[in-house]
Amino acid sequence: TLIGPLIDEAAVQAMAAALESVQRQGGRLVCGGGRAEGAPSAHYVVPALVEAEPHYEAVQQETFAPILYLLKYSTIEEAVAINN
Repeated sequence: TLIGPLIDEAAVQAMAAALESVQRQGGRLVCGGGRAEGAPSAHYVVPALVEAEPHYEAVQQETFAPILYLLKYSTIEEAVAINN
């Protein structure tokens, strides 16, 4: 799967800020994040996987970046409530 670049430097900075915010709140960067090395543009980033809680500020806001938040749940009802 190919990942295209983010639209501009502000989007790259927004992704970095979201990852920092989640980690400050207790989340864990599992892998990825940061700029892609050797990419043709400075706006290419490495997709990130992050263990987080649904109430974290960054999880509640759309970052428009390739961040996948991994959220734990116990029941399908809880998963639907988190999603809503």
